[in-house]
Amino acid sequence: MKRFGLGVLCILAACGSEGSGDTTVAFCEDYSVVCGFSDPAGHESHEACVAAYVAYDEADRDCVEEHLDLADSTGDTPTHCPHATSEAPCNY
Repeated sequence: MKRFGLGVLCILAACGSEGSGDTTVAFCEDYSVVCGFSDPAGHESHEACVAAYVAYDEADRDCVEEHLDLADSTGDTPTHCPHATSEAPCNY
């Protein structure tokens, strides 16, 4: 039920103007698991993550996805989670 609600939220937020809503929801769900929404320097909520992700251009999306993957695979969340919120080097 929660996923359906997020999908509707995603559609209402115009998810994926360049990508699919599924990609946006997947990124934000992964961000929640890997980085969490409790870090004040990161995304504050799923909704904030969706809003940010849909505003990214393709280069930003590639970069934040790469750093989220790095945060997950290396466990170095203090380094890579901020990058996954479009901080340098992902701030083109």
